[in-house]
Amino acid sequence: MARHAFREGSTSPARLLNVWDKPIENRNVHLLRIEFEIFNEEPNRLLVATGRIACRDVVVGDGYDLSQDRGVCPYVMAFNNFDSSRVSNWLDLANKRPWVEITFGKIHEGDQRNAFKKIGSFDASAFTIKEYAFKLDKDWQKIGDVAGKLGLSENTVRRRIKKLEPEHGALLVRYTPGGHRVICWPRLHNLLSD
Repeated sequence: MARHAFREGSTSPARLLNVWDKPIENRNVHLLRIEFEIFNEEPNRLLVATGRIACRDVVVGDGYDLSQDRGVCPYVMAFNNFDSSRVSNWLDLANKRPWVEITFGKIHEGDQRNAFKKIGSFDASAFTIKEYAFKLDKDWQKIGDVAGKLGLSENTVRRRIKKLEPEHGALLVRYTPGGHRVICWPRLHNLLSD
């Protein structure tokens, strides 16, 4: 899946968008995908949503002390030193939606995602927030539903999405744990209307 490539060394404020528990065979650990909505800092203390998502994966498990893990410790600190030894606390972060500041690292060839060179807490309380035109974690629909709305066959929709996915990546297409595509209906509608 193609994703947005962020410029290495660039820094952006971000708000936690979601935490997904990805299916794996292990029973005592969980693979979590942590998604962040990226914002631009504008003059007059304004944070403007870009519609871009950055994400990283972490492995956690109940009872595992991750506070000393060099890879996970920066997340724990960015999320105000929460109790990282419980999986439910990680999943509950999606309800709290904390703000962080991310400095992007190199793009990993294996998954085409930027590493996070640095992640830290960010105080957005003094800023005005300009939200994106639609909810990035809502309005995701199956290909059949999108095809029905457009009055097209599912194969035609798949071909159009295949052409658009390299440029728009995770903003347009996501994959369910079962490997099925879901489409961001508002974004696809806007792209096809252009």
